[in-house]
Amino acid sequence: MNGADEPLNELITKYESIVYDYLAVMNSSETVKAMDVAKYTVQIGLNAITHIYKLAFCMTKSASEHCQKGIYCFIEYIEQTYKLGYMNHSSQQFDFMDAVTFIYDKTLSDEQPGSSAFVNILSAANQPPIDCRNALEQFGRVTSVLVWTNHPTMTLTDQMEIVDAHLIDFLLWSSSSRNHPTNLNKDLLLYLETVQETFAEIDKKEYMDFLTAIKKQIKKQDKKGIDTIAVLPACLYLKTLSGMLLTEIAEQERWKRGADDLAKLVFMSSNSAVNI
Repeated sequence: MNGADEPLNELITKYESIVYDYLAVMNSSETVKAMDVAKYTVQIGLNAITHIYKLAFCMTKSASEHCQKGIYCFIEYIEQTYKLGYMNHSSQQFDFMDAVTFIYDKTLSDEQPGSSAFVNILSAANQPPIDCRNALEQFGRVTSVLVWTNHPTMTLTDQMEIVDAHLIDFLLWSSSSRNHPTNLNKDLLLYLETVQETFAEIDKKEYMDFLTAIKKQIKKQDKKGIDTIAVLPACLYLKTLSGMLLTEIAEQERWKRGADDLAKLVFMSSNSAVNI
């Protein structure tokens, strides 16, 4: 490992651990399992914990303790509010901003006594290294896309497996775009979102296989030092297949391995993608 990359690698590894712990806590809650808006609740909490991680790191360079406290404050607030009947089983009957404000105040306000948690902490003089700041900006989007909290059938256990198997790799690539020809933090995430929209019923195994195949293609690109990514043609092509199962498309297009070929699709040249 390059010594200059150690702070960034540590930042990413700790964040992955926080995300995994957060999903595990939510998964262990009987209240969350009973909620009609469980998936929405999980995403709101994930956004908040990620934001706490960013701000706490900028203030203290040590964000894990703040995030762990935030996780338990969030689940406690959700469970108590639900049991008291204020949530009424509907996100429209409950302002999640109250929960977010609560955990921000519990985790961040004590870093600046007398100040609100919403003070512009990022303007503090003690800024982290530029590569860490750039990485932090990507964390929320990469994680939300990868974890896919609103998938109709995947469970929190499934999403924990996704985090454990793939999150660190995708965060490293998104945070090191200067070293990687593939523009993961923009173009490839758009392709992942298009795949999710097109194959909303894809199961966990197929999705995990697809992510593994994407990583394999990225490594090939890196090794060769080339960039043949063609996101727009691949996305437009997938739109024409909306409503079909991956197995049906694989049979129609004579793909030998559905997940692998789906990953390869975006790494073809523009002309090849258009003429599939």
